[in-house]
Amino acid sequence: MMEAARAHLHPVPKYDPETGEVSCPHCLGLQDQLDGAHKEIKAWRARYANLVRDRQADAEAHALWPQAVRLFAVWKNLTGRKRSDFKADRFEQCLPFLKAHGQDMAVRAIVGIAFDHFSDHRKNGSRRKFDSWELLFRNMDRTEECANRAPKDWKLRASEAGWVFADD
Repeated sequence: MMEAARAHLHPVPKYDPETGEVSCPHCLGLQDQLDGAHKEIKAWRARYANLVRDRQADAEAHALWPQAVRLFAVWKNLTGRKRSDFKADRFEQCLPFLKAHGQDMAVRAIVGIAFDHFSDHRKNGSRRKFDSWELLFRNMDRTEECANRAPKDWKLRASEAGWVFADD
């Protein structure tokens, strides 16, 4: 290993202190590799950005997108998270439950997590609420558990507040 390291340690044959250019063949090869790596990174970033844009367009074209948007509005209203945005990743989180159980059960789960959520006190005196969209739709069991937390008269309360709506 020491011999391999020594092979790369050699005086630079030609170094121009004014321009900083090096004419060492080995160093020039390393610079070419570095330049190629930068181009590759830019290409990967562009591919990733295109993929994210495609996910959003696919989500918005889905038949259940309007229902999920309304569910998100109900969740924002009940939990008080007014600045949250609904994007493709949040749609993908609720989609399996929405397909399996429908809109009424999803509303019930939202009412349940808003009604009976875990909370913790921070050292600064504020309260941390565990009622996030991600937590609600983490898995089927969690969402069903949240639906079971809803008060017995949840449908009456929800309809009075305008939270329940007819399916499209």
